[in-house]
Amino acid sequence: MSSALQSALTNLRQNNYESLAMLIAAAYDYVLTFSDEIEYIWTKSWTWVSTLFILVRYAGLCSFALGTSFVPGPPKTYVFDLSSLSGLPHVTDIY
Repeated sequence: MSSALQSALTNLRQNNYESLAMLIAAAYDYVLTFSDEIEYIWTKSWTWVSTLFILVRYAGLCSFALGTSFVPGPPKTYVFDLSSLSGLPHVTDIY
């Protein structure tokens, strides 16, 4: 196996482990605060603040769990052209 491929696979595995750790930490926080959520949100009258709370709390977790964790493929690498120092560097290639 080439060293570039091995490096890409190692980075992908590390990224997946980090994503899983963040997902577990967020889920743990949700479990710890669920009793407070029931007491202060679900048993009270429904308001726009309650709606916003539920939307932010659960849409964010679902989006992260379904969309951003465990994405197959190596991470993108950006190559910058620094040959001209007259302006900001620009991306010349993405692979």
